[in-house]
Amino acid sequence: EFTLSQCLEDFLQCHINAFRFFGGIPRRVLYDNLKSVVLSRVGTDIRFNPAFMEFAGVFGFQPVPCNVARGNEKGKVESGIYFLRVSFLAGRDIRWPDINPDVQSWLAEVANVRLHRTTRERPLDRIEREKPFLTPLPPRPYDAAITKALPSSHQALVRFQGNFYSVPHRYAYKT
Repeated sequence: EFTLSQCLEDFLQCHINAFRFFGGIPRRVLYDNLKSVVLSRVGTDIRFNPAFMEFAGVFGFQPVPCNVARGNEKGKVESGIYFLRVSFLAGRDIRWPDINPDVQSWLAEVANVRLHRTTRERPLDRIEREKPFLTPLPPRPYDAAITKALPSSHQALVRFQGNFYSVPHRYAYKT
C-alpha cells in the first residue's frame, strides 16, 4: 500500500489494512527501529512509542524491534522491497491515487501467484496455509484517524497539513 505520508496514523491504518487482507493478526511483528515504533534504545533497554503500544495491545500482537545494525534480521523484508522495485515500480509512471489499485492488481496477478524462490510455493497458497494461525481481528473497528486540536481563523478556516478547511462560523476564533 502506498501513502502520501509517514505519520503514525497512516502507519497504523496500513497495519489495519494488512491485517484485514491477511484475515487476521500474527502473534509477533518484526520492525526496524523507526520512531513510530521505537522512541529510544540503549542496549537492550527499548522505549516504545506509547501510542503504537496501545495499538499493538488492542490488536494483540507483540512488536519485536530488530537489533541495531543487524541488516540480516530484516532481510526478508528488504528482498520483498527489492522485488517490488524491479517487478512493479521499474519504468512505471507513478500516478496518485491510481498506484494503489495498480499494486493490488500486480499482487493478485503477479506477486502472489509466482513461485517464491525461498519457500518454493506460491505466496497465495502460503497465506491460506498460515491463516489458521492468525489471531482474529477485534470485533470493534479501531479509529486510526488523526486527532489534532487546531485554531480556527476569523474566517472560520482551519489549516491542516498545508490545506485550509472551512468549519461552521460559530467555531471562528475557537480551537
